[in-house]
Amino acid sequence: MQRYHLSDFTGDYKRNSVSPNTFCSESLDRSVILRVRTNPQVHQTKYYLVYRVGKGRSHYLSALWNSTNTSENGLSQYIITDTQGQRGVVEIDMFTLSIKKP
Repeated sequence: MQRYHLSDFTGDYKRNSVSPNTFCSESLDRSVILRVRTNPQVHQTKYYLVYRVGKGRSHYLSALWNSTNTSENGLSQYIITDTQGQRGVVEIDMFTLSIKKP
């Protein structure tokens, strides 16, 4: 299993015009991809994130767990965790995916 820290991914990612589920960071050479499980098992979430550094392979980042909170601007928030168990918050709108530490 690949180890990563949530602090490596915090920031705003802009939607890629070629692939609508891919969000790219301008300052980092990273992209975050929103994936959907068409038929999730009982223990799986429907949505999850994978990441890619440069043009390399994609790696699993985190499941998107629903949160009862909404942000100041009314966007839905999702909870994610890294391999060390640290939690973060993801906000997704039409053009941006934001990963924040709570």
